Amino acid sequence: MVSLYGICLWASTLSALLPGLALGSSLSKRDASISDLIGFKGAILLANGKQTTCEAALIDNSAAFVAASCFQLKDGKVDSSTKYELVIKMGDNSAGSQVHQITTISVHPKYDSTQYINNLAVVQFDKGAKLSWKYNIGINPDEWDSHYFARRSLANVSEKRWNNILALDSKVRPSDCAKYSKVFDANSKDFLCNTGSTTSIYNKDCSLPYGTVYSMVKPTHVHIIALHSHSVVVDGNMCSSKQKLHYYTLLRNYAAWAAKEIGRSIGGFVKSPDFKMKTNYTYSMKSNSDKVDGVEVFAGDRFAKDPVDPSLVNPPKDPNPPKDPNPPKDPKPPKDTNKPTNTSTKPTSKTDKDTKPTSELPSDSDDDDPESDSKSDTDADDSQENNNKPKKSGMSVTTIIILVVLALAAIGGGVWYFLYRKKKKNAELQKQMEEANANDEWDGREGYNEDDLPANMRMTQDFGQQMNLPPNAGATNVASVYYDDRPNYGGHNRITEDFGPAYGQTPYGR
Repeated sequence: MVSLYGICLWASTLSALLPGLALGSSLSKRDASISDLIGFKGAILLANGKQTTCEAALIDNSAAFVAASCFQLKDGKVDSSTKYELVIKMGDNSAGSQVHQITTISVHPKYDSTQYINNLAVVQFDKGAKLSWKYNIGINPDEWDSHYFARRSLANVSEKRWNNILALDSKVRPSDCAKYSKVFDANSKDFLCNTGSTTSIYNKDCSLPYGTVYSMVKPTHVHIIALHSHSVVVDGNMCSSKQKLHYYTLLRNYAAWAAKEIGRSIGGFVKSPDFKMKTNYTYSMKSNSDKVDGVEVFAGDRFAKDPVDPSLVNPPKDPNPPKDPNPPKDPKPPKDTNKPTNTSTKPTSKTDKDTKPTSELPSDSDDDDPESDSKSDTDADDSQENNNKPKKSGMSVTTIIILVVLALAAIGGGVWYFLYRKKKKNAELQKQMEEANANDEWDGREGYNEDDLPANMRMTQDFGQQMNLPPNAGATNVASVYYDDRPNYGGHNRITEDFGPAYGQTPYGR
């Protein structure tokens, strides 16, 4: 029989090896995924203190893109009688959410409120906290490995309490996108189109498009690329079961115009250092006023335009309200538990045949789920009942010890083999690098696979390039593209103050 000393020896060996493996794993880069959206700052437009379905694509800590159709216009100008604000969720920290007063709204000069071409506005708002940050816009569509569609909403506006982010991972473009929108047909490179939707938090019968779209560039880059522009419905409305298509304006061609409006450079992300982009401050989509019979077009704030279910108007209740220190002597009888409540904001929309199902990303709220609590209590009762039953075991102590020793031996052997292979591979790579440096031939030629190298030895473009669009060039000139070649910062938060006038922000944020 194996001695207890042998078991302890294996346990000591594993305890010494596993922490090292865990450390190495924590230092390696994790591939990007749709769950990364939780860490991004998000923003929703408020109109007279009420939330809208209009989300913002944040540029930096004092400017953002918003769809022009989200603002009330009079004679081509924004109606000043409406108070517009942005509520910004500071990444995965709900406690840091802030409401910012919008001070300037610049609608694109060639915005068409009938066709919804150039459906963008640039808003500037008070900075609030002195912390500076800046986001980069995805610039090169050829590099986008996937599209992440996101829908944000507030559970309670006054408390700045957010619902879970609803997200969809899809690059599928339905074949009917051009059929039901002549504007899309004329400007297919300026739009994304899909049929994915979410359910309105104020009416379960009404569909909502996603608000923002992000690009995922393998392996680790995620950047915002588009905003919802408009939707079309065939023989119906947004609260009918008819087919719906949703169109999203790509921001890339409007970055130069936005930079001119706010008077400072806007960050753009490209992975390849060879990519060149022409900037045009007067860029405009092509007009196409042809209508499609039987198709209705919808844009702007759907909360204000679609019918509302009265039972869903009130904000969700706190599942754990504070206890009343002086409860009434004659409490009212409990409410009928069979009636629907308004505490749930999960979508009930059907899955698109063209897209993957919507994912509800986990909330960072500290509120407990009553249903989960109830289930936990039931499980605890079952566990206690099982513990009270007499235990039976058909295995002897000797058999258990033998199985444990065999398992530890297998794990130990696997760990040893992994470390041996890793050491051997690193030695081979080091030898290749030394030979290449000696012959001055390392330039990525055939025979060298750059993906086999450690991350800190790869070429700079694997970390992404920082591109800035300067706002001071001529309106029709082709501006130069600048790259900030500093891989230590990563493509999303490099210092960019050298590439635009009157810009001195520090690289916080993503």
